[in-house]
Amino acid sequence: MIGPWRRALIATMCLLPVAAVVAGGVKVRVEHDKTFNFEGLENWAWHPDGTGEVKMLMSGSAARDPDDLQARVDPTIVQAVEDSLRKRGLAKGEPGKVPLQLHYYLLVGAGQSMQQAGQFLPATTSWGLPPMLASTSSHEVYVKGSLVLDISTPGENGITVWRGIAEAEVDGKFTEAQRRERIAGAIAKMLEKFPPKYKKQK
Repeated sequence: MIGPWRRALIATMCLLPVAAVVAGGVKVRVEHDKTFNFEGLENWAWHPDGTGEVKMLMSGSAARDPDDLQARVDPTIVQAVEDSLRKRGLAKGEPGKVPLQLHYYLLVGAGQSMQQAGQFLPATTSWGLPPMLASTSSHEVYVKGSLVLDISTPGENGITVWRGIAEAEVDGKFTEAQRRERIAGAIAKMLEKFPPKYKKQK
């Protein structure tokens, strides 16, 4: 299992000071560690503990089995990530033998929810984002899905150097094929400018 500090499950993504674009009804945002040099990157790998995890922020009869949901979406997410990075000239390697590893988080919430700022998000002080105080930041009725892609350095104490976030309302009018298309499109949008250009700090 991935350590608690790695569980970047995000309920209030608007807390991150990042630019957002909307593509096909999906809001996509990207942020990275501007002190990390991505130059010369040729390969990457999935996290050795697995490609990703699903968390359901709901309870009762409306809650779905996260394992069942992951089994349905994992192939789409994995294929979209691998295709997008391949188009960027990056080859998939073996965990532990590459400079960067990737892991995704899928967060799904439904019904009335009250969240606290920073409740699920580990501090990234190296990016200038300090730990957040536990104050209520949102209280709404919604059905929303958030997909988070984290790229980090290897090892148990690896550091997240890039994060992509896609958020969308979960609408029952979409077919399964349309949902897969939206996921793949959001991932392609996230990774269309990866790796980010490195600007040497003065």
